[in-house]
Amino acid sequence: MKSNQSIIYFFFFILVFGGAFFIFHKFSFAAPDATVNTTIKISVCGNNTAEGGEMCDGSDLRVKSCTDLGFSSGTLSCSASCTFNTTNCTTSAEVTAQPTFTASTGGAYTLTNGGDSAKITLPAGFYTQDLQMQAFSYTNGFFSSTKPAPSGKNFIGKTYDFIFVNPDGETVSTLLQTATIVSTYIDSDVIGIDQSTLAPYKWGSGDASWQLISGATVDTTNKTVTFSTANFSSFALFGSQQQQQQQNNNNGGGVQQGGGGGTGFFLPPFGPRVPSLEDFTRIDLNRDGKINLIDLSILIYFYGERGAEFARYDFDGNSRVDFADISVMMFYWTGERYYRSIAS
Repeated sequence: MKSNQSIIYFFFFILVFGGAFFIFHKFSFAAPDATVNTTIKISVCGNNTAEGGEMCDGSDLRVKSCTDLGFSSGTLSCSASCTFNTTNCTTSAEVTAQPTFTASTGGAYTLTNGGDSAKITLPAGFYTQDLQMQAFSYTNGFFSSTKPAPSGKNFIGKTYDFIFVNPDGETVSTLLQTATIVSTYIDSDVIGIDQSTLAPYKWGSGDASWQLISGATVDTTNKTVTFSTANFSSFALFGSQQQQQQQNNNNGGGVQQGGGGGTGFFLPPFGPRVPSLEDFTRIDLNRDGKINLIDLSILIYFYGERGAEFARYDFDGNSRVDFADISVMMFYWTGERYYRSIAS
């Protein structure tokens, strides 16, 4: 009986040990010989297929064109580094730029056009990806017909378009962090304008109108307007005419002097006082320090024009360039003399 129990224990031990060995061998020793199937996708610049992290690749432009990047027309292409090449795109902008901002560090860029400029500063973490900015600066009156000024407001200085593009070629209109923009202007931009009314506006794509950007700081000493925004589109500064200038507009022009039924002579809207340097600067259309035939030729070129875009030549503020404006120029005429020596 005892012998039979020993035999049973022996076979039980063999069964348990053998089963454990089989299982261990099956799942442990056989594992190195197992086959694992996986797919690793690597973006390759130069294979004519725009993949992750590539704006474009060869002929694959991700169905983008020059107009998607803020240009008016032209032919978009792809560079050897798989980024958009806008060399053959055309624009009406006076100045363009394409700076790149690193998401982890942020950065700043200043777009300068003549005496005006716009400095954009992005903080670290402004977005989840690095972004390239398509920046455009236009003349004062560029938007006057397509994006007219709000009622009672005048465009001040240059106007701007800012468009961001991510590494995948998609445009980005809203950032995760607010950017700070410092817009500068010069004296000639605000002649006849009440500088206390200056304010930045952004063009709203949804309602197609200029939207006031609240919280701006106006520094009339350094001639800067500072504001913050996370939404990007077209930007412009606007201001209202000075009270005396506005009164002249409402009255239909300057004060007419002279008798009889003649045309008469229009005094300038600055009032009966010794002209200041700012007054002369306003009339000096070519900025050479003198009021002479060159300025008159420029004024005559725009004779008869109407609208806010010609406010630079509308000295008496009656919304048209006419004989009254020529009369104002004659009042400040210096010929070959520099007006700095005679201004108050």
